[in-house]
Amino acid sequence: MKKLSVRSQYYLGVAVILLICSVGASWYQYQNLRNQALTSIYKKTEIYLATAASIRSYVKETLRPKVSELVSEDEFILEAMSTSFVSRQIMNNIKKSFPEFEYKRTALNPRNPINKADKFEEKMLLWFGANKDKAQWSGMISKHGRTYYSRMMPIKVEPECLACHGSPEQAPRELQKLYGTERSFGYKVGAIAAADTIYIP
Repeated sequence: MKKLSVRSQYYLGVAVILLICSVGASWYQYQNLRNQALTSIYKKTEIYLATAASIRSYVKETLRPKVSELVSEDEFILEAMSTSFVSRQIMNNIKKSFPEFEYKRTALNPRNPINKADKFEEKMLLWFGANKDKAQWSGMISKHGRTYYSRMMPIKVEPECLACHGSPEQAPRELQKLYGTERSFGYKVGAIAAADTIYIP
């Protein structure tokens, strides 16, 4: 095998060094752009999740107590007293303006089947249940043949939730007529009832 000349060895060495530097610079640039994109997406999810949380707080702290004063204990006005129903309707309206995002209030045993957790969401809800100190989770996942940035925030059962999610016998009669007595009952204070979930492709 013919030995390379000193000049050829020099040029080959320079070429290898340039190739390594180019690959390194490209990788650094890729990581930098990726981090910028993830930061931008994270900020978007922050807005969506804050909106869902604000809706839930308003229904829970203002709207539901006010409506409760106007109806009997056995009445339940879904459109004004259910935090999950109201938040889903409003978030669906927001989706009309921002179709790239998907919102779901996922649960293991929801009253409305539309909120039923898929396999990934079920795994994450169980993870939140085992790690109650965790206030959120975010990351890239594959779903329906696409890649999504997903962010989830658990919703814990509070004492006032038990009126509708504790014992079925204590729930408003109208609520029992709407959903029966099997789904979304039997919770204890502090349990993970659901998770606000955002997907952005």
